[in-house]
Amino acid sequence: MARLKLITSTIKAIPPLPAGARKYMLFDTEIPGFILEVRQRCMTFGLKWKDPSGRTKYLKIGRYGDVTADQARQKAREIRAEISLGDDPHGRRQKLKSEQTVAQFAESEFLPHQRARKKSFKEDERICQTRIFPSLGNKRLSEVTTTDVTKFHDAILLEGRKPATANRNLATLKRLFKIAHDRELVPRNPAKAVRLFRENNQTERYLTDPEIKKLIAAIKTETDAIAGLAVGFLLATGARRGETLSAKWSDFQLGSDPAIWTIPKPKSGKRAQKPLNSAALSILRQLAALRQNEYVFPGSKPETFRKSIDAAFRRMCKAAGLGKARIHDLRHTYASLLVRQGVSLFVVQKLLNHSTPTMTQRYAHLAPSDLVSASERATTIMLEAEAGV
Repeated sequence: MARLKLITSTIKAIPPLPAGARKYMLFDTEIPGFILEVRQRCMTFGLKWKDPSGRTKYLKIGRYGDVTADQARQKAREIRAEISLGDDPHGRRQKLKSEQTVAQFAESEFLPHQRARKKSFKEDERICQTRIFPSLGNKRLSEVTTTDVTKFHDAILLEGRKPATANRNLATLKRLFKIAHDRELVPRNPAKAVRLFRENNQTERYLTDPEIKKLIAAIKTETDAIAGLAVGFLLATGARRGETLSAKWSDFQLGSDPAIWTIPKPKSGKRAQKPLNSAALSILRQLAALRQNEYVFPGSKPETFRKSIDAAFRRMCKAAGLGKARIHDLRHTYASLLVRQGVSLFVVQKLLNHSTPTMTQRYAHLAPSDLVSASERATTIMLEAEAGV
């Protein structure tokens, strides 16, 4: 067993490997276990020691040329210090090698978890594929730092994206690491301390009373009757577009008092019941006369529901002079009508089927009121329009 002080000058003087030999090892004369493995094409620094059970452990430090002799010696001393303090650097490195990368964990555990629990899981898949995997996908879970997450978040804003876009990506990454932490795969969530950007790009448009009347007039003249009634129903109920267009007749209890719409799979995730006001009931009666299948808003093909009303809505907005109004503005308008009538935040939250008060906060703090009577108040302008007031 050859011994040599492994420093730059002595390493440079090492003779070539003898013909036919695969490798030989040189042991340092000062640092116990510090070795240089000499092969035909390279020389590699490492450290050998025995664990408490007497088993020999080996840890590669690095190739000579990639690291200097001084750097390798310093690293060897650090590893020996860790061993003396009871640490297991060999086991830690082996654990790291077997640890999942961010991309592997997302594919095997995070995304399946989201698919089983979240209706909008496809958005998480998109964010993983377009943002998380290219930036952090190859890193081991425990290698990702808070600084990495901060840079990930900042980079989206520096691309010219809006704060809300950056925040949605960060929220997905936060959730990914929370699940990893809950499953004891990482000691801490590196994304937890990263704060969301202040969002200033929320667009909330509320139709004025004259605009509502003009829209109702445009609904009456719309050539696509189903789409026109769908717009009216959205305005009368404040419901979400997807939940409305996919509604089935069996979801409605029109004979009860009040009439109830049961939404089986709302965005909030919990089965919801929505009381129906007189304007919504009037629209449903008109739709009943046009009934084609089990869906309230039937599609062009048999046994399907209407997938889109965008083109018809644009026509109605043009006829009513509403400019670039969005279908979601009808939901905001419904909420604003409640607020203007003095309806409580709690009631608005229930009628809009928000899972938490956070989304409802944008509208106002109001006094308590009854759900059914509050919903009825939202139809005042619509009923006036019907009557030609």
